[in-house]
Amino acid sequence: MNGLNVRNCLLLLCLISIASKAYNQKYNTALGLRFGNDLAVSVEQRLFDNYTLQLEHQDAIFSNEKNTSLLMKKHFGILGKRFNVSLGGGLGYHQESYVNETNSHYASPSAMFSVGGEFTIGRLNLIYDFMPGYQFGQDVGGSRFYTYSGIGVRYVMWKRPKKSQKVFEDIAFWKKDKNSKNSKGNKKKN
Repeated sequence: MNGLNVRNCLLLLCLISIASKAYNQKYNTALGLRFGNDLAVSVEQRLFDNYTLQLEHQDAIFSNEKNTSLLMKKHFGILGKRFNVSLGGGLGYHQESYVNETNSHYASPSAMFSVGGEFTIGRLNLIYDFMPGYQFGQDVGGSRFYTYSGIGVRYVMWKRPKKSQKVFEDIAFWKKDKNSKNSKGNKKKN
């Protein structure tokens, strides 16, 4: 590696490590479509902090492959919560039909990995991801390794509450009940 590539890699690692300290998504739940090797339905749910669980199903509409995957991903914010990259992995189920002497198909469990990026604006979540997989089945007709890549559009079903909104709700004294209890459970004195 020459000096320029080493510096670029170090800069990228520094940016990812700095960005991983913040909460990195603008949503809790997003549902939509992914366009790649075939059409897929995708739902992503935030579990905690920067981690999400993504369920995706691709039926053999335009190709001869079906794929279902359940992936856990970690998000790294870049330039705030709206734009981030993600890394993850999980399990999948890959089914493919192929034409040869027997004209058959196979289905097998697989391990999948994911690397991608996403941008959220309003209630629209735009994604790009690359997902390689490895099949564990006995009767795999082709290569055990396969890849998917694609772009997607998801609708943000439940947004993540803003921290600034919570701060203003906490200090909004005009909205608080005068008979409310303090942190020790006693009634506040006026």
